[in-house]
Amino acid sequence: MMAHSTSSSPGRKLRRAINVDDVRRVAESRLPQFIFDYLDGGADDEHTRQANSKAFSALSLIQRVLVDVDTVDTSTTILGMPTSVPFVLSSTGASRFYHSDGEMAAARAARDANVIYGTTSSAMYSLEEVASVGSAPRFFQVYVFK
Repeated sequence: MMAHSTSSSPGRKLRRAINVDDVRRVAESRLPQFIFDYLDGGADDEHTRQANSKAFSALSLIQRVLVDVDTVDTSTTILGMPTSVPFVLSSTGASRFYHSDGEMAAARAARDANVIYGTTSSAMYSLEEVASVGSAPRFFQVYVFK
């Protein structure tokens, strides 16, 4: 039996990740290829994915240091729903491929942080199961198939 080095363990690699590409590489090394491709890929010819990447590449964050952040309030309202941050946490669909609790874990995290959560018709838990998590603001993404 071979001893495994803790320096290459997936948890350690993830803790040392400093950007999205690092996290992506950890996922690619851990997941079966077809599951990674599902998570990493885009629909059809991936035009939207490419356009999104290009748009984000055009943005820069301006670092501000030594600024008082004791009273920062990121709360807002999205589609009439109050939330603690100006974004929505949404399911990738089939998320139990990536975590055993899948959408339930994401819904609990959203509830605990008062973040709007969207689940999808391709979820691996039923809409009722996800809704049972609590009263956090949420929505349902429906895919209509012919």
